[in-house]
Amino acid sequence: MKESIFDIVKDTDRCARMFREHRWPDGVICPRCWSRNIRIRKVRADRLRHYQCRECLKGFADTTGTVMQKSHVPISVWFEIAFLMRPKSVSLANL
Repeated sequence: MKESIFDIVKDTDRCARMFREHRWPDGVICPRCWSRNIRIRKVRADRLRHYQCRECLKGFADTTGTVMQKSHVPISVWFEIAFLMRPKSVSLANL
């Protein structure tokens, strides 16, 4: 059976993981100093993470610097919005 976007958004862990994989395909990077020397500070209930850079000591989150940064909208809703705004030629498998 083909998977739908609604199957994905039911799984918050999967949404958060997919978001991280697309945002940082080569691993988490500090948005301030570009260091890869990062530690996970906190994992929120919606499975998004807060980090601290071990080089510059700056704290940041998965959503820092994105339109979702100060949003209280769940990550699953953002996935649905992104899916609905995609070009019709882009399939779910390409997300």
